Amino acid sequence: MRFLIASTILALLPTLCAADEPKFQVPKSWQKVTTGLPAGPFLTARDGYAVAIGSAIVKGTEHNRAQSFTNTVYRFKVGSDKPEELEQRVTTHVLVALLGPKGMIATGHFADYDTIHLPGHKPIKLPKGVRFVAHHFTADGLVCSGEIFRDGKYHSEIVLFPLDLNQGELSETQVLQGWFPTVGADGFKPDYTYGRVFYRGDFVAYTGELLPWAPHGLVVAAAVSATVTEAVLAIWLASGWAYRWAGKAAAGLLTVYLVVMGFTVGLADVATYAVPLLVGGALLTSVRPVDRPLRS
Repeated sequence: MRFLIASTILALLPTLCAADEPKFQVPKSWQKVTTGLPAGPFLTARDGYAVAIGSAIVKGTEHNRAQSFTNTVYRFKVGSDKPEELEQRVTTHVLVALLGPKGMIATGHFADYDTIHLPGHKPIKLPKGVRFVAHHFTADGLVCSGEIFRDGKYHSEIVLFPLDLNQGELSETQVLQGWFPTVGADGFKPDYTYGRVFYRGDFVAYTGELLPWAPHGLVVAAAVSATVTEAVLAIWLASGWAYRWAGKAAAGLLTVYLVVMGFTVGLADVATYAVPLLVGGALLTSVRPVDRPLRS
C-alpha cells in the first residue's frame, strides 16, 4: 500500500507542479506573411524576406530505415507573387537554412553548410574538406565554425567568409580563431553544432560545456567505465542472483550520477531524467521479499 501511494504521488508531481500558461495572443500589429506552400518543417522571416524548406518523401523509401526526402529551399520576398526556388536536394539527411539580412541565406545539411545564396547572384560554394556550421551573418559576411579530424582528434576553427554583395563572390577568408582541439586541456568543449557563436568588433564569443576537475583522457575513461558498469549491473539484475546486492549496487551508481549531474548540468536535468525515481526503483528491487521454508 505504501509503495502504491508513493508511486501515485510521484506520477502526479509533474501535473501538480505545472503552471497554467496563458494562451498566446497574436498582436494586432503583426502582418500575416505566406509563401503559398504547405506547412513545412522550417520557416523563418527577416527584413522583408522569408525562407522555407519544403519536404516530400521519395516514393519507394517509405518503409526504409533511412527514408529519402526531396527537400526544396524557397526564398520569399514580401510583395512578390510567388517564392523563388533556390535549390533542391534528394537526401536522407536533414536540410537546414540560415536567413541573414537582405535575403542572404546559407544552406546545407545539418552541421555541414556548403552554400550561400545572395539575391540576384548565382549560389556561392564554401570551401570543401571542412565541415562548416553557419552561425550568423554580419555586415561583412558569414561567421562559421569549421571542424576536421586529424592526429586522432577533432579540431575546430572560427572563420568569417567576407561577402562581396555587388559581385556575388567570397572574398579572402578571415580566420577569427585558428585550429585548436575541440576539447581543450582544461576540459572545455565548445558546442558548435547546437550552440551559438558571435563576432562583434574584435571579440568572438561562443558557448560550450565545461567538464570540471578532469582532462579529456580521464573523461573518456570515466565514460567507458560507466558504460561497462551499467552493462554488468543490467546482466546481474536480469540473472536474479544476489538481487539484494545488485539493487544496492545499481542504486549506488545512480546516486553517483545524481550528485555529479547536480553539480555540473544542474538539478533541472536531474529531474528531467527522473534520476531520484531510478534510485528508488533500484532500492525497491533490493528489498523484495525472500521465500523461506516454513519451520514446523
